[in-house]
Amino acid sequence: MRHQWILTVCKQLDGYYDFTPNLGKLLGVDFQKCESILTLAGLPSLGFKAKSDILRLVATSIVIIVIRLIKVDLS
Repeated sequence: MRHQWILTVCKQLDGYYDFTPNLGKLLGVDFQKCESILTLAGLPSLGFKAKSDILRLVATSIVIIVIRLIKVDLS
């Protein structure tokens, strides 16, 4: 139940999750390390909008994986 509440509160109106250290902490994922890896791979060179969209995509993908792993019922 706690996971369901956390994931519902963190979800944006458009259905995605922002790539934030707080969400990473809740999920047990070091988002700062993830962002560092993506930065080293050249993510900033794609521009601010693309970088933001990709970080949201990564965060949302991680949330989906965690939901499947712990079988959270969000309905």
